[in-house]
Amino acid sequence: MAPFLVGNRVPTALGEIPPAYRDWTHAPSPAVAVWPYFEDPDGDSLTFIATTDDPEVLDVRVVDGFVEVDAIGSGVAMVTVTATDTRGSTARHTFESGDIGPGAPLRPPSYVPPPDPKVPIPSLQLLRGQSVEVDLGGYFEGYRHQLSFEATSSSPDSVEVSVSDSTLTLEGVDLGWALVHVTATTPGGSTTQEFKVVVDPPMARSNSAPSFEGIHYRRVIPQGAWFSLDPSPYFADPEGDALTYTAERGSPVVIRGGERDILVPPGAVQIRVTSRGRIALTGTRPGFVRVRITATDPGGLPVNGGLIVEVTPPVRR
Repeated sequence: MAPFLVGNRVPTALGEIPPAYRDWTHAPSPAVAVWPYFEDPDGDSLTFIATTDDPEVLDVRVVDGFVEVDAIGSGVAMVTVTATDTRGSTARHTFESGDIGPGAPLRPPSYVPPPDPKVPIPSLQLLRGQSVEVDLGGYFEGYRHQLSFEATSSSPDSVEVSVSDSTLTLEGVDLGWALVHVTATTPGGSTTQEFKVVVDPPMARSNSAPSFEGIHYRRVIPQGAWFSLDPSPYFADPEGDALTYTAERGSPVVIRGGERDILVPPGAVQIRVTSRGRIALTGTRPGFVRVRITATDPGGLPVNGGLIVEVTPPVRR
């Protein structure tokens, strides 16, 4: 008797993938989660490819179930996502993406923006009795205005700070650590950066802070969907030390421009770090959320990186 054969059922496209624009000046291009918008009735695993109808406007690729979209020209184009099951059956979705921003925001002649934290000040190690100078001018942008600086230490018994013009002097007074806050001021306002200073014994091994190597950092997921991220490829340690990771909600997402900063709609996510060091995120309310990821080396020196998560409405079924 011939065995009973079950035919292959094709994957199904669910709902609609919403448009994903780089829709404000200097916004990061989106990486759009596409796996929530497909299902396979046989439970087969799906693979995804993405194409665009105008490669002069968009560059697209699929990485870990996200379509990474880079707006390389002005305008918008259509992205087609094809899901293929293990036996070659397919389903397709399309969505629009590109750059619809208005260009540089108009500012009245009298408007002076606050300083911009151009580059994060790295955390650092001091040996007890050691003094180090940091040129603050390279870490803030004053938009053609003269910057003035102030600095404070959360623990002057361990780290003393002083500022002369744009030079910050750090002195390792005693073993311990401190958070140093540096405030840059122009006629347009003030901006503060925070970094950690660890004071070790004079004979301690030299240690440098980890670095953040960057990430395709605007992830777009529908409410109710989740993804996990291995942060290790995005951080590096000069001494090759193993890093530990934490993640939390960061500062609000804003559009810098005009006469004031404009808050984009705030969303909500659940964040946790798994036992394997991966960061799991679930979208719980539509809007934008900044997620701050901190990598810390064994000597206690941290570096912050992160991403923006855009939570879109739930998938319609």
